[in-house]
Amino acid sequence: MIPPPPIDAIPCVTTSWAELTSLKVGLGKLQLFRPENIDQLILLFKNFSDVFILGGGTNLIGSDVDHFERAVIQLSAPEFQNFEIQDDTLIAGAGISLARLARETLNKGYDSFLNFIGIPGTLGGALFGNAGAHQSAIFDTLIEVKILHPDGTIETLVKNKISHGYRFAKFPEKSVLISAVFQLQKTKNQAQIEHQINELKNWRNTFQPKGFTAGSVFKNQPHFSAGKLIESTHLKNFKFKSFEISPLHANFIVNHAPASANDLVDLMQFIRYSVYLQHTIELQSELRSVEKEHLIMLQSEFQKLTITVVYGGHSSEREISIKSGRCVAQALRDAHFNVKEVDLPRCELTDELKNAELVFPVLHGGFGENGNFQALLENAKIPFVGSGSAACKLIMNKIETKKVLDAHGIPNAAWVRIAKDSQDHSFPAHMKLPVVVKAPNEGSSVGVSIVNTPEEWDAALKLAFQYDDEALVEAFIDGIEVTCGIIDGKPLPLIELRFCGKFYDYDAKYTYKNGATQYLCPPPDISDEIQAETQKIAVEFAKACNAEPLVRVDFIIDKANKPFVLEGNAIPGFTDTSLVPKSAKQSGVEFPELCASLVTQAARRFNLITPSPK
Repeated sequence: MIPPPPIDAIPCVTTSWAELTSLKVGLGKLQLFRPENIDQLILLFKNFSDVFILGGGTNLIGSDVDHFERAVIQLSAPEFQNFEIQDDTLIAGAGISLARLARETLNKGYDSFLNFIGIPGTLGGALFGNAGAHQSAIFDTLIEVKILHPDGTIETLVKNKISHGYRFAKFPEKSVLISAVFQLQKTKNQAQIEHQINELKNWRNTFQPKGFTAGSVFKNQPHFSAGKLIESTHLKNFKFKSFEISPLHANFIVNHAPASANDLVDLMQFIRYSVYLQHTIELQSELRSVEKEHLIMLQSEFQKLTITVVYGGHSSEREISIKSGRCVAQALRDAHFNVKEVDLPRCELTDELKNAELVFPVLHGGFGENGNFQALLENAKIPFVGSGSAACKLIMNKIETKKVLDAHGIPNAAWVRIAKDSQDHSFPAHMKLPVVVKAPNEGSSVGVSIVNTPEEWDAALKLAFQYDDEALVEAFIDGIEVTCGIIDGKPLPLIELRFCGKFYDYDAKYTYKNGATQYLCPPPDISDEIQAETQKIAVEFAKACNAEPLVRVDFIIDKANKPFVLEGNAIPGFTDTSLVPKSAKQSGVEFPELCASLVTQAARRFNLITPSPK
């Protein structure tokens, strides 16, 4: 009897996981065994209690820990890459690459592996995860597999004896796939096949990124695309350390240098939780993990976040605030959040607010919109939705906003401030009628008048001074009134406002006593170029005011098609007839999803979800 070869006769190299994985992840070192035959493979099983089979490393998260006590095995020897076709049946070794499998079968007139062109990895790894693309999977044409058990016995399993489904297959524990048998299908139209090959290649070149990737990171499900869910949370092009969520396809992570496996798992958990907060869908990883702890993390279930919606206040907009707040609360419940509601009549932190996980302020006017309430939350380190206290304070004061607009070169109407305690309340000598007079710290068009004649001047000032100690006087611009919502620094579609009164006042917004207001999205009489320019200015406004989390910017577009900023609103209305929800719906985002996206954004900003961008 010939004695078994010594363990040191088996080819072995010392390397790192980053060198072995297509994503270049895993800083730990390891011994990689490449057995030349079945006997050497069995010997490794007998000498090591912990064995890990490595395929092409294309869907693998490595380890940051050195694992010299583990036998990491790669079936790269010729014996494990055999390839044979008999009577339309393919017999292939588990170590053969999918690229070669597709190429060889096509060359011999079969198109069964056509959809696997361009997919990296080995046959064994593809079978382990039931890999696929374009509505096909490797198990579709599988007949049987041959596996090696740890005790050295070899068993053949027919397809219907293997539990499998979308992107998974379950084989006996610690067994190794040796080979597989497939039923092949002859190519019917070679010219059409070549056309499909070119289309597949073009598709991959267009929609899949180059560089170090592991392919799709999360599994799709029958009713949703993982990539679209990730994209909806505005994570495309998100960067963390050496990683980047691809701007081409949000379900691809691109790595730019050898990196830590722990960092990758942190990023994947961040993506999973972002999607969960917005959609209550828990993405599952398509990647295998060397470390069991990582696998457990990526399969973990998330606990629902409780959102405290605060509304009411004591301003002239109290009733609208209550209506908006209740609409937001219901939308968040529809999005499967736990929700508490607080009607807050005074600017204070109640015991309930002190213990809140995340606050969603819907406080129009007064302390809710001038930044005072946000400042309380900031000082108490309580996370909240929307822009910070400084931005709210600035935007609430239309005069201070004007100063910022002028400083940043953002177009707005000529203006002047008149103080209530001033001795001179006469019409500004350098201005011409008509003008608009506003109470600078009110919302919902409260305290606003259009002055067309000298006789209307005193009454307009008196009205503004009822609400404030100063008045803002602006040159009247005749044109089309539009608005643009900004969420997370990105503009929503414009809405044109067609109302029955002289301007977009309280009645035009809420009560419609003079006739219903029309909301036109997109504006039919404004060119795409002018709409894009208006959106660009809205983004500039948000940046200048540090209000990128949430702001609505109102414009007038004059007869020469030039956009002028009228004002901003850091706590825009959130009723069924409010502008930001209408605009979001036009872009395909329903109200519950809109509210959930604001929660997701706030959770990131306050590090309820990690990691933070580098």
